[in-house]
Amino acid sequence: MARRDPDAFAEATLALVFIAGSTREAQSAETQLTTGGIDYCLQSEAFMQGLLSSTRTGVGFYVLQTHASVARRVLEKTNLRSGLIELDPGEESEDDAAR
Repeated sequence: MARRDPDAFAEATLALVFIAGSTREAQSAETQLTTGGIDYCLQSEAFMQGLLSSTRTGVGFYVLQTHASVARRVLEKTNLRSGLIELDPGEESEDDAAR
């Protein structure tokens, strides 16, 4: 499992789980998701950073929505918390899905 072209996900619903603001963060996230056996695709994403809230462009990591919770846990365990995206609008948490 590894990085895939967005077209490889066809009609599947994807969830944004992480935005890397630096090359180091992107490389680390790629390593962790690949090692964790999670397929993902990349797209550029705007994000706000700093005290003056300047807009920057980073790398957005998308996974199948059904794998989003696992992907977030994998990234969080390796201290990639600053770019972690908790939930996409309309996405259910594991707790909500279990009810």
